[in-house]
Amino acid sequence: DPFRGGTDELLRDILSMIHEDDPKARVDDAAAPPTRRLVPEFMLKLAHEISPF
Repeated sequence: DPFRGGTDELLRDILSMIHEDDPKARVDDAAAPPTRRLVPEFMLKLAHEISPF
């Protein structure tokens, strides 16, 4: 879940397709640190209560 931070599988897949011919860029993408949390947990839970989708 990108809102909670960590790794974003969709972004990783997109970057692997964009950088498929550039081995240095693929190494840089793999070494990138995980993303930080975008939204506090209480806001995510509140949003889930309002709209469970």
